[in-house]
Amino acid sequence: MTVIFLSATHGGGGEFDIFSNIFDSQGVVLAVLITLILMSVVCWLVIFYKSVWFRTNRSASEKFLASYWNMENPNHLYEDTRANPMSAEARIFVGAIKELGRISARQDGVVRTGFENIERAVGRQVNAEVMRLERLLPILATTGSAAPFIGLFGTVWGIMRAFGGLAEMGDEANLLTTVTPHIAEALVATAIGLLAAIPAVMAYNLFVQKVRRTATDIDGFGSDCLNTIRRLYFAE
Repeated sequence: MTVIFLSATHGGGGEFDIFSNIFDSQGVVLAVLITLILMSVVCWLVIFYKSVWFRTNRSASEKFLASYWNMENPNHLYEDTRANPMSAEARIFVGAIKELGRISARQDGVVRTGFENIERAVGRQVNAEVMRLERLLPILATTGSAAPFIGLFGTVWGIMRAFGGLAEMGDEANLLTTVTPHIAEALVATAIGLLAAIPAVMAYNLFVQKVRRTATDIDGFGSDCLNTIRRLYFAE
């Protein structure tokens, strides 16, 4: 019978050992538990990576913005930044100045028209940066929504197998002593599913808030960058 086996008992009563039941599980229930554990591990890796990434990106943004607001010549900041733009704002700025350079080259070094091209370049880069912010978040969302149902499937399967074994035992079977322990052990799958889903949902909601705030800041910087270029290089 493919169910999670009864855990060892100690003393006069039985102690439920979740780790023992994970190791003793078989068949479909084992596959469900392995899937949930892998999903949980991947989620924690994503949580750690995104936490470090957001912290690093914020530090790089603060450093670049300090240089940007104190710059005397955009070309000097561009030369210092273009080789390794570490923040979203730096990449937007570099993209805008590159497009400005292409426009200037086509007009013999004197910028007269083409500001709309810079607007499109900045818009594309802003969208790319928002997509970069959202990267890997679908993994957390998928785990948060799917893991409980995967765990529930493992539990239902284990319970069906337990009752199937009870039917095979016939009249000699005792419901409380035969089926109840296996039902309790089958519920491990649901518990593991919840353990995988809860951190994923909490982290996802936290990161979504960070994405929204950062995306707003990026969009605002894009507008500021366009205003600076218009003021310095395009006559009204």
